[in-house]
Amino acid sequence: MKAFLKALILAAGGAAAALAAVCAPAAGRFIHVDGVVNVRDSAGAVRAVKSGELLSVKDSIVVGEGRAQIRFDDGGWISLQPRTIFEVKEYPRREDGDIVLSLLKGGARAVTGLFSDRRPGRYRMETPNATIGIRGTSFQATFCLQSCDLPDGLYVTGGDGTTYVKNALGEIDLSRGRTAFVASAQTPPRESGVKPVVQVEETMTAQQAAAVGSTTTAELRPGNFIYFEGTNGYTGPFQVVPVSS
Repeated sequence: MKAFLKALILAAGGAAAALAAVCAPAAGRFIHVDGVVNVRDSAGAVRAVKSGELLSVKDSIVVGEGRAQIRFDDGGWISLQPRTIFEVKEYPRREDGDIVLSLLKGGARAVTGLFSDRRPGRYRMETPNATIGIRGTSFQATFCLQSCDLPDGLYVTGGDGTTYVKNALGEIDLSRGRTAFVASAQTPPRESGVKPVVQVEETMTAQQAAAVGSTTTAELRPGNFIYFEGTNGYTGPFQVVPVSS
């Protein structure tokens, strides 16, 4: 009888975890997936994803030899490079909450959306070495962990507006094109001339664009971000930056 009750409790616990994963609120949608991209939900279940699928709060994205581009529900965008581990830790359903993302490894290019435009102090991206915040709308982050042709550590390059990088030992503000490097959580951020390379690929096919509801394939080229304001929008391409010493 005790064994039966124990099995019943374990089964109920597993069902509750699965239900919590299913009921996790959506944060956005994959608008482009190329190559090997998996999602691990809050219950630990892993699935391969494709363009058009939803992304939920507490989901972790594991990018192998592939790429993924995500549109968040407030109009923000993020593009993930190969060999990246990324998590949506918090995503508000209203503007009074925080957007908390986590980059554990690899590269991400981000453009913030409506929630962050109105309340930029509530947006942050956490990494093992430092936290990234914004007083603008875009930045690029690369966390090298034996995964780059660069020394290990966090590299952050500013985009539109101001991006700040801080940990317990210091903080640095970045304007467009300036890069900060943080070697570890035990070292302060410092400015660096090294900028990780961002790759730009070919335009999406008409079939891929149709799958995510776009009206033009040019909008959804990997390496581009589109921020929609009503029915109009603009496209901002990735800038390819050569590695320098």
